Amino acid sequence: MSTTPPADGTADQPPPSLAEVLSAWTRHMPDVEAPISELAEWFDLKSELLQPITTDPDHPEFDQAREFARVAAQSAQSLRDKETGR
Repeated sequence: MSTTPPADGTADQPPPSLAEVLSAWTRHMPDVEAPISELAEWFDLKSELLQPITTDPDHPEFDQAREFARVAAQSAQSLRDKETGR
């Protein structure tokens, strides 16, 4: 098993804070006139951006990030259901 760090240098970077993740997420906010599918994708993005925190139980913001990811996934699904008329 290799112990060589990744070539992109991510091994040296600490996991992001919740504030950093949320800031990055809001920079991708769709236009107010965006289709529902785009809004759903935006909430999916939030869950993806939270993964470095939600996969690290030792992260100090783990519980809060998991709750944010759960709500984001639920929001994305609700938007998709609305779009399909369910």
